[in-house]
Amino acid sequence: MTGIRFERLFRASSYGMLVLASIALSIESGRDNPLAMLYPLVTLALAIWCYARVDRGFSAGLSRRQGGWLALLSIPLVFLEVRLGWRLLQSDLLVLALGHWLLYLVWIKMAMPKSVEDDWFLFLLGLVIVLTAAVISQSDLVGQSIFLWGIVSLWAMTLFHLEREAARSIHPELSANLPAEARIKTQDQPYVKIFDRAFFWSGFRVVLTTLAMSVLVFLTMPRGDAMRLTQRSGNPGKHLTGFDEEVQLGQLGEILENDAIVMTVEFFDSEGKTSIPGSELYWRGVTMARYDRGQWKRHPDAPSRLPRNFDLEGDVIKQKIRQEATDSNVVFDLRPILGARPLVRFRSRMLLNGNDGTISRGTYNGVYDYEIVSSTDPTKPQPGEIPVSDELRRTLTSLPEQLRDELRNLAEPIVAGISPSDIEARARALEAHFLDRTYGYTLVQERVDSSIDPVLDFIRNRKEGHCEYFASALALALRGVGIPSRLVNGFKGGDWNALGQVMYVREKYAHAWVEALVSSGPGEVERWITLDPTPGFERQQTISQGGFFSRIRQATDFIRYVWVFYVIGFDAERQYRVIYDPIIRLFQEAKTGFLMMIQAVRDLLSGTRRLSDLLRAFSGRGFFGGILVTVAVLVMLRFGRLVFGFVFGKLFRKGSDQIAAIPGIAIYQRLESLLGELGLKRSRNETPREFADRVGIGLKDRFQETGLEGIPQVVVSAFYQIRFGGQNLDSKQLRVMDEKLDVLESQIREPRTP
Repeated sequence: MTGIRFERLFRASSYGMLVLASIALSIESGRDNPLAMLYPLVTLALAIWCYARVDRGFSAGLSRRQGGWLALLSIPLVFLEVRLGWRLLQSDLLVLALGHWLLYLVWIKMAMPKSVEDDWFLFLLGLVIVLTAAVISQSDLVGQSIFLWGIVSLWAMTLFHLEREAARSIHPELSANLPAEARIKTQDQPYVKIFDRAFFWSGFRVVLTTLAMSVLVFLTMPRGDAMRLTQRSGNPGKHLTGFDEEVQLGQLGEILENDAIVMTVEFFDSEGKTSIPGSELYWRGVTMARYDRGQWKRHPDAPSRLPRNFDLEGDVIKQKIRQEATDSNVVFDLRPILGARPLVRFRSRMLLNGNDGTISRGTYNGVYDYEIVSSTDPTKPQPGEIPVSDELRRTLTSLPEQLRDELRNLAEPIVAGISPSDIEARARALEAHFLDRTYGYTLVQERVDSSIDPVLDFIRNRKEGHCEYFASALALALRGVGIPSRLVNGFKGGDWNALGQVMYVREKYAHAWVEALVSSGPGEVERWITLDPTPGFERQQTISQGGFFSRIRQATDFIRYVWVFYVIGFDAERQYRVIYDPIIRLFQEAKTGFLMMIQAVRDLLSGTRRLSDLLRAFSGRGFFGGILVTVAVLVMLRFGRLVFGFVFGKLFRKGSDQIAAIPGIAIYQRLESLLGELGLKRSRNETPREFADRVGIGLKDRFQETGLEGIPQVVVSAFYQIRFGGQNLDSKQLRVMDEKLDVLESQIREPRTP
């Protein structure tokens, strides 16, 4: 890119970064405030105007005083947006309003002539806006926009770094604090080619430094608690078909070909360690009790006490679940539940339905995080579930008139040879009937005879369908022989990601099965068992079908997992488990190992131990742990020295910077810089005069040819007079030395002809 206009490229890149930050803030904010989508357009329009007018000098822009007044006047807009949000939209817009206030400050700063400090300010504002966007929403689209913002911001920071380096080389007397007049202009052409080795090396350093510092601060900054700030809004999330109060037979099939993620699950065993689920899991959602003409209706509600046993003892499995935003209050879990609680900052009360043991949440929209502790034995009773009443039993055994005779004729021959007291065996015999090869699995929902009930059409004519038809047929067949049953809609299984040790449950894993109330003999306690009549192999084949993206899903799901759980969802519990707990255990092991070795040495000196006993007492882990502790202490001491030197250097550097700005001293610094290009640098043990004498001897021939003989000694003498003698030089002497250094610079930077 020869002849590139450097300052225009940098300015366009910085504006692009700010536009992307405003987009990230507004993607999901339109739900709360419809005007939020206008903010990126305003930012883009203002960026174009400032790029074309203010930054090129065609317009003076805002003055510092005008910008200050506008910043103060923007504060009431925050209160106005919050007030209107509660009054008109019934939504809490405080975080969004603060994000918009940051955008107001960005607009004001963009409309002003910008110095280096202004660019730093814009960078920081863009970063805080992006963090605000991550707090407001955790959607994948916001994550993608933030990722794009990160790439553009690193590009802009690289250009910013190059500009400052070039400005320092042109204006060394200005040191690090470069005012606006020292900025690189197009006519200076600091880089003939922008994509050269210097650019890539600078970009690499910027990226490495930024990532290292940001990751270190982000990971070690203590979290207050495990409750994440999540969006609270009156607007509904995505509709999840098949989990309503009434479900038409066949509706669940509408989402069986959808790859959208419903929830992300982490598993932990009784010791709190990450575990891998052993088999396909049944994620219960809702239960259906009443059936009539192809339509199922939900169980009646009976509020009961929610179990809260979070002691991980025995055969239990803990699930930390992140459920995507839906318009339903359904909460998915593994039965039986021993403990349940929400993990959101604005706590939404979780409710247990005592009639069926399902859990729901109160009015809450947005991503929902919660924790479930379940027993690994699915046959155990559900704590808090109410014994089946006579009225509910009649509901769970009722059949529509048009189905009663045919379902009894189907079911009774199957269970005829089984004792009526062994209800569980009769139920499993009916389950096996539908698992027979007579029935097939398909997502096609065509009916053969639309004049009869769809379940009868499935049993009599089609003999193929998806899980809803199999489960409905089994539930009604169980009722045909007097066994109470209910249909369950939820999810079965999920995609296990080995990289992140996490499970993704997608819409295509939606499933329907049956729960039957059975006993194994006379006097046995009734219990609910799970029956799944859907052919598992055919269903799994249908789910596993996919194209190119399904092959790379392990990698894409892992990236999503890192973003969701270790960026926007990095809470106190996860921080302790990943960072602090290993460090604490390492220190404890090192302490134990050292104490053992010290005690062994004492015993050896007292004559109660031999050398072989000392070697056996040696702790390898403690030894290496001690080395790591020592290294950590040395690193902390080194870091402390750097911080100490930086802080106190700032205090005492002000005077030296003022000295460096004196023209005579600036000329000496310029001499050292030019000689450095020839590979001649002053050592620490060398005084400026000794350095000048050495250079004068080494370059005697070259100085004689160009008429610069004695220039190092002259410049150093002037430097001594000003720095240590307190004298001032007249402008004529300074001009003569400056002109000679111009000649030296031209001789150095122009190739010499042989």
